[in-house]
Amino acid sequence: MTQTRETRLIGKRVATRTLGVSLFLFIVIHPAALIGIVWTVSPITNSEALEGSTPAAWMVGAAGLLVLAIWRARQSGFQRTSIIGFVMLEGVFIGGFVTYFEGVSPGVMLQLSFAAFSAIIAALAVLSTERIRSASLINRILLVTVGGYLVFVLHNVGFMGMDFLPIHTAWGQGSLLILGVPVGLIVGLLLIPMASYALVRRVERVRDVASEGVRQYIWNSALGLMITIIWPWEKTPRELLT
Repeated sequence: MTQTRETRLIGKRVATRTLGVSLFLFIVIHPAALIGIVWTVSPITNSEALEGSTPAAWMVGAAGLLVLAIWRARQSGFQRTSIIGFVMLEGVFIGGFVTYFEGVSPGVMLQLSFAAFSAIIAALAVLSTERIRSASLINRILLVTVGGYLVFVLHNVGFMGMDFLPIHTAWGQGSLLILGVPVGLIVGLLLIPMASYALVRRVERVRDVASEGVRQYIWNSALGLMITIIWPWEKTPRELLT
């Protein structure tokens, strides 16, 4: 009984620390993503469109992620710097990938990025409280989803009227319409509950960690949360082109 109680206490502490490290990595990913955005739009001369953008940023980011992943797989022991480096490369990849393919499918990729980041922000905020982490699975998913929708709305409201990209399409404007609703907005709204489910389950698995190698597990788990951001963009372009 005592061992079970101690294991649960360790799991709670590890979950809290993992969310803290995830917040740090989430902050790190933003300037890296900005580098990817600026790099992608740097060749553009027409301020009204994303035509002529370069794919170099997301290609370099993807290649770097692959190399670093192989290198990490061959290394033993805990290496915090490699995790930070991985997240920075992920940021460059995301910034470049979203910006480049926003020119190919206007209004879609940007909404996907808003949805993924909104779900992460909501998960980090909502699941930081042990009381909520102890709630039922469905309640946690619902809370993160609702929080994700609120942040998603704030993303789009804040993006309106901002000259952040050569062409900015808040609320998925510029994409195909289904019953008068932009596809980009629909995809973004559908992605949030799916991402919320994935994030809640991942944090739930963190709580079951044993005491051995806790620090390494915390950083690897935080990295796993950040990698969750990537999967919508890996699947969506493929489906759009088929």
